[in-house]
Amino acid sequence: AGPFVLPTLPPLYTGTPRYVILKFDDLRGLKNPKSPVHGRFLRLAAMLEEKRLKASFGIIANTFEEPNPGFCEWVRAHALENGGRFEFWFHGLDHAMNTTVAGRPCKAEFSGPDYAYQAEHFAKGCALMQKSVGFPFRTFGAAGNAVDATGERVLGEHPEIKVCFFAPAQANCKQLVLNRSPELEYAVGRVSFDAFLKGYSGRRTQPYLALQGHPAMWSDEMLADFRHIVELLQADGRTFVTPYEYYQLCGAAR
Repeated sequence: AGPFVLPTLPPLYTGTPRYVILKFDDLRGLKNPKSPVHGRFLRLAAMLEEKRLKASFGIIANTFEEPNPGFCEWVRAHALENGGRFEFWFHGLDHAMNTTVAGRPCKAEFSGPDYAYQAEHFAKGCALMQKSVGFPFRTFGAAGNAVDATGERVLGEHPEIKVCFFAPAQANCKQLVLNRSPELEYAVGRVSFDAFLKGYSGRRTQPYLALQGHPAMWSDEMLADFRHIVELLQADGRTFVTPYEYYQLCGAAR
């Protein structure tokens, strides 16, 4: 195969700004002072910084429970709050899924457990972020994007959280809930430029795209396809923002 050639999309004039919000899941710290973050996240972050693009990374907060200064320093250095390009959002305390809590089967950390469990996990995760890096979470995305009625109640008790990825339904949530369409990954951890282009072509007028990815699972070829995807979106006139920036631009006046 020859070199990749970015396809040219038909002209599109919407008259309003259109945004991209990149949602990357499952960031944990590694207890390695030379590489405190998974190498596949590091290569992605480097590529985004090279292109001067903004994005967001979901932290599983129990990574802060044991001293891990290298990870904390990396987050602080790359955070929008300190002049970086990334927002770090709350992806749960432990990201537990398909577990048993107090003798009852539970779909996920914030779908199934009782109020005391969910409230403790949410509050502890938020406190660990503030204590470890010096600023709060502003966005939340649940493990498996699963939030039940109890999770909705817990969310309502955290007004510092302004944005939720994909769940719960906006009608049940005080925060701005971002919808998910089209898909960045055609299956969990799998990226294809052709599959994305097919899904995106009919959704170009959407005011925002909230795109979910799992970069720890991406091969070199998938990262290359992701690079082409962001180049396509740039060429199509979209602006890359973090979820909290999108809230400040478009959601705060709800």
